[in-house]
Amino acid sequence: MSRSAVEGERRQLTMMFVDLVGSTALSGQLDPEDMSELIRVYQDAVAAEISRFEGHIAQFLGDGVLAYFGWPQTHEDEAERAIRAALSITAAASNLKPRLGQNLQTRIGIATGTVVVGELVAEGSSVRHTAVGETPNFAARLQGLAEPGTVVIADSTRRLLGDLFVLRELGPQTLKGIAEPTPVFVVLGEHSHDSRFAARQSGTATAIVGRDQELALLIERWRQAKAGEGRVMLLSGEAGIGKSRLTEALIDATRGEAQFLVRYQCSPYRVDSALYPVIQQLTHAARFNDGDTSDTRLELLEAMLAIATDGPCETAPLIATLLGIDTSSHYRADTLTPQQRRSRTLDALLDQLTGLASRKPVLWVVEDAHWIDPTTLELIDSALDRIQSSRVLALITSRPTFVAPFVSHPVVTQLALDRLSRAATQTLVHNIAGGKRLPTILLAEIAAKTDGVPLFIEETTKAVIESNALREDDDEYLIAGPLSHLAIPTTLHDSLMARLDRLQSAKEVAQIAAVIGRNADHRTISSLSPLSASDLEEAMRRIVESGLIFRRGVPPDATYVFKHALVRDAAYESLLKTRRVALHFRLVSILETQPDVPPEVKAKHAEAADLTEKALEYWEQAAARALARSDYREALTHLENAIRLCRLPSEDQRWKRREQALYLQRGHALIATEGYTAPATREAFESALALATDIDDLALELPAAYGLLAFTYVSGRSTKAAAKHFASLAARQEQSGPRQVADRHLGLAAFNAGHFREALALLQNSIAAYDQVTHRELMQRYGQDNRVAAGAYRSVVLWVLGFPEQAARAAAEALEWAIQLAQPVSIAYAISQGVTFTNICLRRAARVEAAAREELRLADTYSLSLWRAWGQIDQGWARFEQGISEGLDEIEIGLQEKQQMGVGRFTYFHLSLAADACSRAGNHPDALAHIAKAFEALKASDDVAFSAELHRTRAAVLLRADRNKRYAAE
Repeated sequence: MSRSAVEGERRQLTMMFVDLVGSTALSGQLDPEDMSELIRVYQDAVAAEISRFEGHIAQFLGDGVLAYFGWPQTHEDEAERAIRAALSITAAASNLKPRLGQNLQTRIGIATGTVVVGELVAEGSSVRHTAVGETPNFAARLQGLAEPGTVVIADSTRRLLGDLFVLRELGPQTLKGIAEPTPVFVVLGEHSHDSRFAARQSGTATAIVGRDQELALLIERWRQAKAGEGRVMLLSGEAGIGKSRLTEALIDATRGEAQFLVRYQCSPYRVDSALYPVIQQLTHAARFNDGDTSDTRLELLEAMLAIATDGPCETAPLIATLLGIDTSSHYRADTLTPQQRRSRTLDALLDQLTGLASRKPVLWVVEDAHWIDPTTLELIDSALDRIQSSRVLALITSRPTFVAPFVSHPVVTQLALDRLSRAATQTLVHNIAGGKRLPTILLAEIAAKTDGVPLFIEETTKAVIESNALREDDDEYLIAGPLSHLAIPTTLHDSLMARLDRLQSAKEVAQIAAVIGRNADHRTISSLSPLSASDLEEAMRRIVESGLIFRRGVPPDATYVFKHALVRDAAYESLLKTRRVALHFRLVSILETQPDVPPEVKAKHAEAADLTEKALEYWEQAAARALARSDYREALTHLENAIRLCRLPSEDQRWKRREQALYLQRGHALIATEGYTAPATREAFESALALATDIDDLALELPAAYGLLAFTYVSGRSTKAAAKHFASLAARQEQSGPRQVADRHLGLAAFNAGHFREALALLQNSIAAYDQVTHRELMQRYGQDNRVAAGAYRSVVLWVLGFPEQAARAAAEALEWAIQLAQPVSIAYAISQGVTFTNICLRRAARVEAAAREELRLADTYSLSLWRAWGQIDQGWARFEQGISEGLDEIEIGLQEKQQMGVGRFTYFHLSLAADACSRAGNHPDALAHIAKAFEALKASDDVAFSAELHRTRAAVLLRADRNKRYAAE
């Protein structure tokens, strides 16, 4: 059986279909031999004209010819070349006279679009070139519309021509095999003012133009930062708008001053790798080499860190661990938990930044923040308050899609870059040309086609100068050939592909580098490339000289960076999917031998290699690692990718089980970041429950049912039925863990209903059944440790029953155990549901404030939104009790945050705290309003546990309001 495949590239081509008019009639008048000779002469004439305009013959089809423009060598004016070739063909064909004396005529259709072009390899047949896609068929249908001796073009081709040719519109046409009606045009001839030119550009970066005001603002912020008033600039704009160039201009403007430059470069492949830009910056600043030993690297790191401090650097072990350096021979092993190490590492990085600023001003550049990982973003967010009083200017560049969470901070200034004016465009072109003049018509075309985007201007101008269409004179460039050869690239893609094609054999190396990513190292490129070491070095040298890629270091230790992300994208997208898949497949094998490569990076390449199950495994590993270090937001990204892949393979139960487990993990991560009552949290557990039911596995159903039970509880709804349902499921399990959880929630339901002794018994049963070895894993399945949660609620029940000291001890015990577990959610749970709650009831304001501060720190560090709202209320109450009036505002903020999240549990209790504080502050109208809302919440809830306290608070509020009225009357 024969087999065929296309081996080539994805390209944007202009396709031409040429057909001999009247060949059927002629075949009836000529003998077969004469007809064959006539068609051969006709085809030779057509081929000659196509070759003259550097088009490529795709196929001879009897009396027809299929040709395309844009492969194997891309030119910037392919559509124009096709039109000119078509007009020449119609003229040449009319001069061919058969024996009968009849003039020959042709019909020509031209269309432009994306195709797969290359060699068609077939077993048992010869190799030939072909283009696969809709465009060849489109061109063939268009020639069927053409009158004899005319050229018909599609709208896709017309948009590339401007006014080079005189066109007559035929209107939208419905063509067989083409989904939508399309506008069609007849080419009548050339305009008298032909004005399209080919373009090339070269040279180093030129002086920045058109950004005087923006640069002045950056320099002013730098001046303020040097004076000790730290500033942050958010520089945003579309790809290619000039963010990087403006950043370089600021760096150049400050280069002669005493300063430190700290530069973070975010990567599209490392969006999910914690602190990737930081690690890269530290590695570069410490001057590490690939062959360095751990001891050497540690010495280099310590020397680098010492610049920011007078004494020995105590943070070296933390930073070394971040960089993967073995410190066992120099430092004792630390006893920090992963969460403590993470927190202290972030603090150490900030200390390093401010330490540098204490010696010299710091220019901190964070580039491409739209690719920033959550931990680095958190680091920046945490740095703002320190920056405010330090000699630091942070310049953060991003595309408009990036939304900075700290944009409202007082030290932050936003600056959005617009496109350049026509005058600035012309100046930029002049600079790129090395100060030499270009023809006026070319300047006008560049300005019109690049639309003020500096990257478009730069690439298009370079293409003009590098082309053979211009001749360099003393102080200007002159047109060296017909204007038809000087068409300006109509898109950045065309310009970049033209430059890539000029690399010839080196282009394949650029494509390989593009598969690795925007950043690629020489050794990995070598592993993927079939070239010898010397040939690869030569290819990389040519690519670097072309200006497409920057190089750092010397091969084989060199690293390469694509000048722009769009340059990398153009090289990558030109590869056929089969070739991309094969390269990613090999790359995965290489990365798997490198243990320091994060699993999320392997996952992305495995996915691109169509290794679905392997990619899923790596996404699962990445999620597990993020959850283990309580990086919930990063975990969510990994989990979303894993869930997406789980849906692809089949309906097999094995995949459903994995998807169900992922939804459970997603639900618990969302509890931490969005809260129990967030719609996304509920949807995650609902999906997990539906999958568990479909699989018919009770063990899987329990955690999902618990997630929905927790959602119901925190939202403030009655949990009696849900708790009983969960208990019935737990009773069918052999493991005792779920029954503990069930007893806790049955106890909570009893407590809310006012059955306090029953609640205490159930909670104590739950605690008594806990085994610290067997049941510690429950906190991963149910979001928090059961002993902590049951102990926290036991303290509240004890207070209600009239045992205040026992209540305080129970709360302290729950917190002590949570701290031993070192799980942020469990610690926050013990504080909020036990320590602060009980001590508020006991009126111990100092203890509440200390606990609330820790609760808020945990909430901010690990993005625990629910605990932050509760922590605001707790801290506000404590501060107000200690005479700080701003505490009342904090209570109000916490209440608003609760409401926005849909949290209904404890609402009437918290409203009563706000009412009491307002009343004691003399704000009786707000106090009465809060009491009214509290009773409305009580009426809508089944929770009566604190109703007596609410009635007492109302009485106190009414007495104070009445007393205030009497005083006012007197």
